[in-house]
Amino acid sequence: MSTIINTRSPYYISVGSDPLSSVEIGLYIWTGLVGARPASPEYTITKSEIDNDNYVIFEISELIRDYLYTEYYTEAVDAVWVQYYYKIDGGSPTFPAALLAIDGYGYFEEGVNPRESSNPAILSSVPSITPQLLQDNTTVYFIKGQDIKIPIFAESLATITYSTGGASSYWEAVDDFWDVYDVSWATTATTITITDDGDTDQKIQYVNITGTDNLNDGDTITITNGVYSDTTIITLREICELKYTPYRVVFYNKYGALQDIWFNKKSTETLNVTSNNYKRNIIDLSTSSPTYNTYKHANRRFDVVANETIQLSTGYVDESINEPIKQLLMSESVWIDNGTDVYPVNINSSSLQIKKSVNEKLIAYTLDFNYAFDKIQNVR
Repeated sequence: MSTIINTRSPYYISVGSDPLSSVEIGLYIWTGLVGARPASPEYTITKSEIDNDNYVIFEISELIRDYLYTEYYTEAVDAVWVQYYYKIDGGSPTFPAALLAIDGYGYFEEGVNPRESSNPAILSSVPSITPQLLQDNTTVYFIKGQDIKIPIFAESLATITYSTGGASSYWEAVDDFWDVYDVSWATTATTITITDDGDTDQKIQYVNITGTDNLNDGDTITITNGVYSDTTIITLREICELKYTPYRVVFYNKYGALQDIWFNKKSTETLNVTSNNYKRNIIDLSTSSPTYNTYKHANRRFDVVANETIQLSTGYVDESINEPIKQLLMSESVWIDNGTDVYPVNINSSSLQIKKSVNEKLIAYTLDFNYAFDKIQNVR
């Protein structure tokens, strides 16, 4: 498996030698196949050794992020290849192996550039493994009639089986989160095998299930790693109470993959307007007897800016939703799908009490979102 760079966390390159005066690195960043490295590096950086430490350190994550685009549709670039060379004191270049960079991050408790496995036995022997399931929750809530989307790391070469295959439910491993059903998709009675052709545009894949009217609460999906002895079981839970319009909130999680959470309870929309005013002279001095028209604004309004916000609430869920909710709050790219349109939003909630069933008995979350555009079309 590729070594992963989480570009929202620092990634350090340490180069040492004795003696050492300076080190030059050239940083290559590209999409496509690993063998398609460009002829010239995107960045060339030189640092001098200090304090006779005989090593220098470079941090490259921020440079790589310029080449990742966490968007919803075809503009998205979720992964890039990264390779660097280093020259010590102007000598010959050395090229370590290429790395795979995604717009993910690790937690402080996980140490420098962490990747983790869902299987502790694997983690102890292969500490840098990337999990095959690119989300932390193994309980997935779904609404009948709405597609289910599950992010998978392609290099796991996983096989995916459904507990009870149905003739009218279909699924496929697709490269893009927004892909929809076509006639080539197989029924859920057929096992999916994830393949990896080495191209960056399919390193993160999504198991997309359609025809979900035929699925049942409690059905399971088994994901078996094709490289390591790692099995993950996902349990589907049906959302039944649909008194309110359900909203699908889509966001980039800590693994650099798109994930969604359903908010199916009460929603409240608010329009916020700001403006400026000035005192206007409406006297008409063109006649011998000055006058003014009473229909003119003596106090004139200008620079009107309108923004919409929406407050959404989940139904009752289990504690498995806690980690995705945390990652939603920390995401830089979030969208709301209302069933007809998809709009970019920013999270207005800046703090949240993480709930536990032992304390709250029933767990539900309410979050505030700002639509990420002005209501008046003013894009220039």
